[in-house]
Amino acid sequence: MVKIAFILPNLLTGGSQRVFLNLVKKCHDLDYDVTLIVINNPTNRYSGHKDGSVANLPLDSDKYHYINLNCSRTLNGIMALRKQIKKNQYSHCISTLTYMNILLIIATTGLKPKPEVYLRESNLVSVRFRNKWIYRLLVRLSYNFSSGIICQSFAMKEDLDKYSSTKKMVIYNPI
Repeated sequence: MVKIAFILPNLLTGGSQRVFLNLVKKCHDLDYDVTLIVINNPTNRYSGHKDGSVANLPLDSDKYHYINLNCSRTLNGIMALRKQIKKNQYSHCISTLTYMNILLIIATTGLKPKPEVYLRESNLVSVRFRNKWIYRLLVRLSYNFSSGIICQSFAMKEDLDKYSSTKKMVIYNPI
């Protein structure tokens, strides 16, 4: 069975979080073994639902696994994330947001067996990090170690072609 880990820095209100939560539900419906891993503490939660669910996704479901690493900062979660990936031997790991993508590449480096790592980019790197050369450098150094990059548009794909030769696919955000 395919074991997929969706990795988010937090469950705060955001488009990337909502997209990933919808993907968790859909992958479970397709009978994949799905785990949602969140780096930050459990009080950082999407607050759009009165019933305590996250984007209509209850956190205590028996349909998928939910792991919260309870780290105070995403950067502090690298080793805890690596430990979870190694322990559960996921076949695929998928992350979103530039800094989380970089951290996932670092966390999976040297793992045996190494999962296929897919990154979802949600920004034009050359625009978002125009004055932050260190981010552009880290993207250039790390993204080539991924199995694939999911872009939201063809413009984003063209932008990422400047930083990485990894195969890219365009998948528009679901409604």
